[in-house]
Amino acid sequence: LYRIGVARTRSGGYIVLTSASFTTSEIRYLAADQPTGRLCLLRARREGHEYYLDHIGDRFYIRTNDQGKNFRLVTIPAGEEELEEWPATVEELIPHRTGTMLTEIDCFVGHLLALEREDGLSRMRVLELGSGDWHPIEFPEPVYVAGPHVNAEFESSAYRFSYESLVTPRSVF
Repeated sequence: LYRIGVARTRSGGYIVLTSASFTTSEIRYLAADQPTGRLCLLRARREGHEYYLDHIGDRFYIRTNDQGKNFRLVTIPAGEEELEEWPATVEELIPHRTGTMLTEIDCFVGHLLALEREDGLSRMRVLELGSGDWHPIEFPEPVYVAGPHVNAEFESSAYRFSYESLVTPRSVF
């Protein structure tokens, strides 16, 4: 019923073990510089609750469907563990929105990308962490397919994505 995946956060700061089904997930994490340490449970599995973790600096960034099926983005201090509910220090960066699915986040040293689906189209927005400003990545055609490409470097100031439409062949920008 559950699949298990192990990955390092792009920041390199944590090893994350994710146990997930199609409707439920649970995360355990370990500081990457303490390989003999204990795997910490972030939040216990609860049927129907999915959440996914990434990391920048002293914060965890969590995509969660705790308030609706389309997910929201919250951030908490890194190192929080075994939470029944998100702590009082939770900061909501993207609220749950009925008409927009938050499908993924990509974290980097100075910014993060929110990948969303609205009206059947993929959309991307960038949060500049220093200023707190959001800006969309605009696409020239009304109908297209766009998504993340290989972005391995945490300290990158650029983001690679693929784009194609009925008049533009598949391209990487």
